[in-house]
Amino acid sequence: MRKSIHLLLTAILLAAMLTGCETLPIADFTFEPSEITVYDEVTFTNISSDAESYAWDFGDGSTSFDANPTHTYKSAGTFTVKLTATNEDGDSEVQKEIVVSGPDNKYMLDGEEFAIDSEMFWYQSGGMGGATVTYIRLLTTVPGQENPDLLKLYPNMGLGELPGTYTWDSENPPGTYDAGYTANYAGMSYDWTAIGKTGSGDLVITELDDGVYKFEAEIILSVGNYNFETGEFIETGTSDLTLDYIGGVTPL
Repeated sequence: MRKSIHLLLTAILLAAMLTGCETLPIADFTFEPSEITVYDEVTFTNISSDAESYAWDFGDGSTSFDANPTHTYKSAGTFTVKLTATNEDGDSEVQKEIVVSGPDNKYMLDGEEFAIDSEMFWYQSGGMGGATVTYIRLLTTVPGQENPDLLKLYPNMGLGELPGTYTWDSENPPGTYDAGYTANYAGMSYDWTAIGKTGSGDLVITELDDGVYKFEAEIILSVGNYNFETGEFIETGTSDLTLDYIGGVTPL
């Protein structure tokens, strides 16, 4: 009887000793940037301890087994990121919420900010001599104004490869231009109009995803009067235009 009790106590003590030797991992991580917009690259830094392998769940259906992964969120929302850290003794999990904001689509005209609340779209119109001109348009609602403002971009005169860097230069044929702005636009009626000033500014277009583009522009506009009969534009002043846009371009 005493021997049986002694063996039992020995087994209990041995089990306790073995359990006390286990080292479970502690899962933890940081990420940057702290303020995230769709299509930003988010860098996750693993600060787990006593771990040998890692499993990430980014909360949007994507996963990774890298120690320090990067990830891009393609939609806005709040996502729960889970990291499971594992070693031979077991695993532990940590969860953190990430808030992803939608794009801050806007442009600045001489320091005044205009929110963009619609997609850009391809448009065709008649050019000089009856030629068809294809370009990208954006109509912006202006509070207190009867008609929208019209922004026109000519990254390539037609439906070609869109991504690229386009500079307003002197290689454009007479009667065409690479950027345009018309305030309180109502067809042939408007408050004032402008074109891209030759040699001043550029437009950078990057394809972020299938059909999703990032437009970045810094343009000096030549403000003046346009003679539709002769194609002559007479400058009376200039305006500064900057553009930030992430989204689609509605096809024709």
